[in-house]
Amino acid sequence: MQTLKYTNPTTSNWTTSNWYLNLKRAQIEEKIAAGLRDFKKDPTIGDVISGGIFGFATAAILMTALSRVNPSLYDQVQDKEITIEQATQHEISNSDFVDEIINIDPNFGSDENLSEYSSFIKGWEGFISTPKMLANEDYYTIGIGHRIDGSDRSREAFNRALPEKNYDDFLNGRGSITKDEAQKLFELDVPDYVQKAIDLTGDRFDSYSTNLQKNIVSATYRGSWGYSPKARRLLSEGKYQEAATEFLNSDEYRNAEQLGRRGIIRRMDAVAKAIREEGKKLTNP
Repeated sequence: MQTLKYTNPTTSNWTTSNWYLNLKRAQIEEKIAAGLRDFKKDPTIGDVISGGIFGFATAAILMTALSRVNPSLYDQVQDKEITIEQATQHEISNSDFVDEIINIDPNFGSDENLSEYSSFIKGWEGFISTPKMLANEDYYTIGIGHRIDGSDRSREAFNRALPEKNYDDFLNGRGSITKDEAQKLFELDVPDYVQKAIDLTGDRFDSYSTNLQKNIVSATYRGSWGYSPKARRLLSEGKYQEAATEFLNSDEYRNAEQLGRRGIIRRMDAVAKAIREEGKKLTNP
């Protein structure tokens, strides 16, 4: 099963330990050595660039690659002298440009899994137009589950998605966003959490069913997967029933009703169920 891999351009430490990215680079080097590289015919990169119709997340990846490989073109796009479509068409045969796209998103153009993860998470998350301090939280939440926690990651995603808004206003509980603005922010958040889920889970993430992958990404987005190191270890050891039980061994889960957040129970139950079902599939193929 093909799994989306995304490396945030601001967190290069993830790339050095990403075995999939290293494999992808090795494949690229092999293509170069064989003289077989033709990016215009590449089914996931060339076709997307040639198509010239870019979504918000795709445009962000292409602009990041441009800024690193051809700052002059990047500035021209920023100054609206040329369009991003014109700039990327100019660079499509530039191997350094394509390398940089792969460095940012090794599966660029193959967004089927990302869309599936996004849809799944949105099914659990609501929409919050103004900063809201949820029970048992230390920071405000906005949009589709975005925590305004003051981190570099949060600030960068917010500022890229909502350049006209003031992050510090939201950090202090002020401001409002529309559903469209929330969607832009969400599109930048999800790839980060997909990669974080993979990093937390380990190389076995790829071997899990789509259902378990979706639940792990969802739990990472909400934060509970990161807070469950023992459950993650048990899962990596193939102890599915124990991992599911340990995942629910949480004060947040036990006190959800008292906190007025009953939705946590259903969401964490879904993760535990997905883990158990994964174990049953292996024992009863």
